[in-house]
Amino acid sequence: CYGKHNIRQITEENMTQEMFLKMYASALSEVEGLGGAFEKEMRNIEKDFSKEYFCWMFENLLQYSLLEISWVDGKIDPREVLITNKVTKYGDVLSLANSVLNTKFHWEDLIDADPDSVRKFLAAIKKILEPMQQTFVAQFAVFDKNAVGDSLDTVIKGVTALFVLFMHSDGESSDEEKEAIKNCMMIETFALIKMCIDHDDD
Repeated sequence: CYGKHNIRQITEENMTQEMFLKMYASALSEVEGLGGAFEKEMRNIEKDFSKEYFCWMFENLLQYSLLEISWVDGKIDPREVLITNKVTKYGDVLSLANSVLNTKFHWEDLIDADPDSVRKFLAAIKKILEPMQQTFVAQFAVFDKNAVGDSLDTVIKGVTALFVLFMHSDGESSDEEKEAIKNCMMIETFALIKMCIDHDDD
């Protein structure tokens, strides 16, 4: 039988997950809008480009960033894994990594895996994603700042809010996690995009 404290804790965790997924759906909708606009613009430049491909890149970068934030304290909480595993409408960064590295990691494996193995696995994923990050940023080069600025700002605000909520998903937060948010791959990607469109606007 659950005590009142446990029931309250479970309820709060469920509410956090629901809020996270609602906020994510809103951010993803903006990303899908950008992807659709890019798809039209890129038809004559890169025929294989699609909105789905753009969103796939976004989700891979986002999932890895969530893992970065989760791993900053040297362990990955089951509640953080549960949330990260739900933002996989277009892509799954673990599936991508497994296909490239010939590994067989599942999301739940990250919870109990040897810390050194997780550290090496995350480092390998980052190397896989670095070219993808550059490709993602490059899509913004075909647009001027006025065309994407509002949507991009909405996405950045939405994703940043997601990271803050995610930080609290295990019931606690730390200065290390706050720093991890500032330095994660997705925030770095947004900074590169801003540099790209600001430079092109000069």
